[in-house]
Amino acid sequence: MGGIKAVVLTDLIQTIVMFGAMLVVIIKGTLNVGGLKRVLDINLKMDRIEPPNFDMNPLSRHTFWSLTIGGFVYFLQTSGVNQNMIQRYLALSTLTKARISLWQCTIGILILTALCCYTGLLIFATFSKCDPLTTTLAKEKDQLLPILVMEVLGDYPGLPGLFIAGIFSAALSSLSTGLNSMAAVVLEDCYKSFFNKDPSEKQTYILMKSTVVLMGALCVGLVFVVEKLGTVLQLTMSIGPIANGPSLALFTMGILLPWINAKVWLLHLVCCCRL
Repeated sequence: MGGIKAVVLTDLIQTIVMFGAMLVVIIKGTLNVGGLKRVLDINLKMDRIEPPNFDMNPLSRHTFWSLTIGGFVYFLQTSGVNQNMIQRYLALSTLTKARISLWQCTIGILILTALCCYTGLLIFATFSKCDPLTTTLAKEKDQLLPILVMEVLGDYPGLPGLFIAGIFSAALSSLSTGLNSMAAVVLEDCYKSFFNKDPSEKQTYILMKSTVVLMGALCVGLVFVVEKLGTVLQLTMSIGPIANGPSLALFTMGILLPWINAKVWLLHLVCCCRL
């Protein structure tokens, strides 16, 4: 077994570990605080649970409109035109199975998002009387969750390691998918575009493995750069749209405006990058 089948199988195992780690932290942390009602009461009392913001000002952050419209466009790109997802769809035998897999993915994302949101409430409830950022116990906001893990599971040998395994599972799941997709792009869009002769099975194997090794080494090297740039999540959400927006526009133009050629799209890409 190899290629996309191996990626899907490892993703499944890593997803189970990731959800398991999150549930262990949530359940034990909730019990330590005093139960679900206690967590919600603390957050409501401190105004941490806000009603929807219907402000029409486009400069306002996290409004109902920006989250709904922006989230729809973001999900459309990640689930509809992203190379990682397209490769999974094409690996299925029928269109019906692809649709079912998309619905399953959507439900899983909603559940994971709900768990992450509740974890945020749990972090606030746990440290409501002692802010780790104020006491400099945490230097960045994305360090709050590891501190919660040690606060909740530190006395239980092996359980903090389970959470670390969950974090690595989430990272490796995305990384393995991305590397596999990158290897396919290099083969189909780069190699075959410059060489008229199709590569042999051995050449294909060497090319794809070499791409994975080189890109993997590059990702490892960039870790030392990213750690100097501040909050990782905010950085990711800021850099991602640089490529996501033009790729969604490319597919949209290909579907709705078939008379547009590659030169026009290249001009569009340059304009988007300059903006």
